[in-house]
Amino acid sequence: MYLQFTPLGLEDITLIQHLGRASYEPYYRHIWHPGGIDWYMDLCFNEASLRKELSDPNVTYLLPQTENGEIIGLLKLLLLKPAPNHLEDNALYLEKIYLMPAFYGKGMGQLLMQYVFETAQSLNRAAVWLMVLKN
Repeated sequence: MYLQFTPLGLEDITLIQHLGRASYEPYYRHIWHPGGIDWYMDLCFNEASLRKELSDPNVTYLLPQTENGEIIGLLKLLLLKPAPNHLEDNALYLEKIYLMPAFYGKGMGQLLMQYVFETAQSLNRAAVWLMVLKN
């Protein structure tokens, strides 16, 4: 399947906010204490934070879509961020990989990861890393 990856910018803040919530909450609402997920969504997707991030050339938000224009989810990459514990300084950090519920279990995560690895390779990064919740 062919996927298109569109970089998102300041004009896309409302879309990022919508996709962040619509793709994160179905997966993770159950692990948060009451009110916690709203705190986290505000932390990640408030307008001031997004404006700052989208102004940073090291931060890239991407909109993955099918060839029919269906939105698969949301990616956030830090193009250069050392891995923890000095494991690798020349690394790409995959901060967010979120799927819309309609694409759960359809192999899209694997296609998104393939794109992330190709991006890292094109930037001559030695590693890709991400952090995951223990839950």
